[in-house]
Amino acid sequence: RGIAIALEHELWERAYNSYFNLSDHSFKRDRYDDALRYLAAALEVARRRGTRPGEWGTLAETTYPLYMTGRWEEALASAAAIPEDRLSQATTMSLLTSVLEIHVHRGNPGEARRLLSLFQHLEDATDIQDRVGYLSAHAAVLRAEGRLAEAVTTGVEAAELSRASFGVGSQSDKQGLVEALEAALALGERERATELLATLDAIPRGLRAPYLEAQGH
Repeated sequence: RGIAIALEHELWERAYNSYFNLSDHSFKRDRYDDALRYLAAALEVARRRGTRPGEWGTLAETTYPLYMTGRWEEALASAAAIPEDRLSQATTMSLLTSVLEIHVHRGNPGEARRLLSLFQHLEDATDIQDRVGYLSAHAAVLRAEGRLAEAVTTGVEAAELSRASFGVGSQSDKQGLVEALEAALALGERERATELLATLDAIPRGLRAPYLEAQGH
């Protein structure tokens, strides 16, 4: 009986991780409808297993494809289902590339800063994924606050570190580079913006995420 339960648990865990990883791959290629299908399956597995951290992590991941496809109210509703005092108990970094950006675009930099502060402990994290997630979001907040020079520096650091560690098209790569570009243009630093665009041109077209291709244009 115990062996059967352990085996069933392992199968559920594999299924959950498989759906989660497939959704992340879809993020990189901007295939957000595919990502939402994988995450819906992952959420069902998490709920059937009764794992709340798995459920919260999946809801957080779901906010990103919802944000990128313009379904902002749905993204905010998914985020609202995650207790703020439990953010560190699940994989919730996607909130920094979705909900935080929604606050910025809606002219609420204070709320974006407040959300970022909930992840303050990751500013000097030794885990690269945690660190670049914080850095790219910080760049977005800095630009929203008018601290443009800092936004350029922070955004570039996030994009370069993310690309070196996780390849082209990760959430932090996209967020960091675009924030740096926008800040450079706002400063009138066209040469700096041109340099950043050149990093996009250097990516083979077949590997370039459609979102970054559009930003380049």
